[in-house]
Amino acid sequence: MGLTLLNRQKIELAGLDIGTAAVKLVRLNKTSNGYSLVSAVAEAIQPSVNDETLQRKNTLEAIRTCLQKSNWKNKSVVCGISGPEAVVRGFTFPPLPETAIEQAIRMEAQQVCPLDMTQSELDFQLIETPQSAQTKTASKAKPRLGVMAIAGNRVIQERTSLLTEAGSKALMVDVDALAMLNCLNELQFIEAQETVAVIDIGSSLTNVVIYGSDGLPFVRNINHAGNTIIQHISRDLDTPENELWQRFTQNLSTDPLND
Repeated sequence: MGLTLLNRQKIELAGLDIGTAAVKLVRLNKTSNGYSLVSAVAEAIQPSVNDETLQRKNTLEAIRTCLQKSNWKNKSVVCGISGPEAVVRGFTFPPLPETAIEQAIRMEAQQVCPLDMTQSELDFQLIETPQSAQTKTASKAKPRLGVMAIAGNRVIQERTSLLTEAGSKALMVDVDALAMLNCLNELQFIEAQETVAVIDIGSSLTNVVIYGSDGLPFVRNINHAGNTIIQHISRDLDTPENELWQRFTQNLSTDPLND
């Protein structure tokens, strides 16, 4: 896993979002003026009812279709994971020496994370909060703030194996909510004292990231998303759910650049 963007490396990458209802691929070009869109494609995943084997097969086909449509020769991608096996939490410790930080974070992870830490990957990043000159003078010892990300080895292995079978290669597996946070930090118009919320509503899961002036993100995965919304609309309009999904996803397989 990685907590920072890979813009320091001279490797051309694509972002691949593998959901439960669709696969989306985006290629960006970074210049001195910002980012420009090279290509963006999406492919719906053929639904399967309570059949994990068929769901995996259909997801694999959607990934291959996205790679073909984007004409992506390199096929090196950055992808994300979310759900109950991916956890992002902020932490605040009293002043600690550098040598004690990692052990403190691992102990904290064992307390706040429901996953088995012996079967999980842990990464973290310290956050330096802005301080006035007066504050720096008054206290040389400052608290250690940061964010940690934990993901189960099983879900990471499953994601990388899926990409390998599709003929692609994952150079980094990130946590979806953390990738949203990194993207948010790239936006230059965010004020230092501003609180910003980003909500990513998928088919079965919603990612919520709230980023405040203290630099510590509040990140949660909510098990109410597009499926729940469709169910409510279906009930209110007395319209079959599959008909509503067709209306919402009928343009997924078109080229977003031409919409």
